[in-house]
Amino acid sequence: MSGADNEGKDDDVKRREYPRWQLSDDMVPLQLQSKGLPAQLWGTGLLFNKLIGQVVIKDLSMGGAGLLAPSRYRVPNRISLVLEGAPGLAGEVMHRREIGPSLVFYGVRWRRVKHKLLLDIVGRFVRESGDIDIKD
Repeated sequence: MSGADNEGKDDDVKRREYPRWQLSDDMVPLQLQSKGLPAQLWGTGLLFNKLIGQVVIKDLSMGGAGLLAPSRYRVPNRISLVLEGAPGLAGEVMHRREIGPSLVFYGVRWRRVKHKLLLDIVGRFVRESGDIDIKD
């Protein structure tokens, strides 16, 4: 097994440090799903933040999130996600995966986010969403 393969497995363990609230249906291909939380995706910079566009959050945890965005978006490594009625959550893109010709799935790890704030946001959306699966 190569070093890159080992790194991926270590990353999987790190990414799954917290349970995630799955906002998708395992029986439906990702590009055809309608479940998820809408959010604004912002690119963060030294002097200013730039709105990139709307995305759909497909899973959410205390450690990060998985989201779908159109492939035409130019998504930097450092981002902020803004959910309705909540402050922005700073994150770092850890991986990107093309989902068909027009979508990309991004795995994001939170950066400098206060756990109390994150717990309030995650809790609010879990309560409002109703039918969410929790996965390890």
